[in-house]
Amino acid sequence: MSRRLQIPQGTTFGRLTTVADASPLRLPSGQSKRMMLCKCECGTETIVLLDNLRRGLTKSCGCGEIESRIKHGLSGQPLYQIWIGMHSRCRTHPNYADRGIKVHDVWHGDDGMHRFIAWAQANGHAAGLEIDRRDNDKDYEPSNCRFVTPAINQRNKRDTLCALDPASGQMVSVYSYWEENRDPSVNYETARCRLKYHGWDLVRAVTAPPYASHFGHANRRAPQ
Repeated sequence: MSRRLQIPQGTTFGRLTTVADASPLRLPSGQSKRMMLCKCECGTETIVLLDNLRRGLTKSCGCGEIESRIKHGLSGQPLYQIWIGMHSRCRTHPNYADRGIKVHDVWHGDDGMHRFIAWAQANGHAAGLEIDRRDNDKDYEPSNCRFVTPAINQRNKRDTLCALDPASGQMVSVYSYWEENRDPSVNYETARCRLKYHGWDLVRAVTAPPYASHFGHANRRAPQ
């Protein structure tokens, strides 16, 4: 039996950084392909074939393809990266693409990019802030967007993760619990993936140091 290839969290392939293993892709032949959850430099999360990562066939969430077609000297600017991120999420991320969330036509193309930058500069953009949609079921458009801190943006996400707090017996925001109780070495993505993909309990997910084993933790499901 071949030994499973170890891909440590945080391994970088082009613009993509690995976060965790994702559910394998099952082919009609019965063969399975290993998939990885990755975070792109533009902030978009995407699931890609590990083979494509290792062979250099997938290097970004798609934002790199957009940049290769647009040569205007703004690729290093924060507002340009936010503009790229909006388009990439709506093209590739299931929580956006599968729900029909789009970027408004006014922010498409080269002219749309410049209109977005002008709008952002006039509507509260500052260093360290992220774009947020007031109504998460509506598109990225001037009347529905604003700039907020990363903490507020995380809490406002449609897919904000909740889990049982054993101390109170209540369902709580994982992000809020992580902010208040985490081990300093545990970032939020690590805690979220431990809960969402590996079945860890809330307390251990936010307090166990990186690379700790999840075997034997308190809330593993008993066999049915």
